Amino acid sequence: MKMMGSNKKRVSSRLGGILKEHKARIYIIRRCVVFFRFVLEIVHV
Repeated sequence: MKMMGSNKKRVSSRLGGILKEHKARIYIIRRCVVFFRFVLEIVHV
């Protein structure tokens, strides 16, 4: 029974790591989009 609990913890921590990485990627992409929109606004003015 103890192995089942530790296995679940391992899976959930792995999923948590993947989720954190995904959130970080989305954050970086969003920042890049905002930056490029800002640059394009300056160029067109």
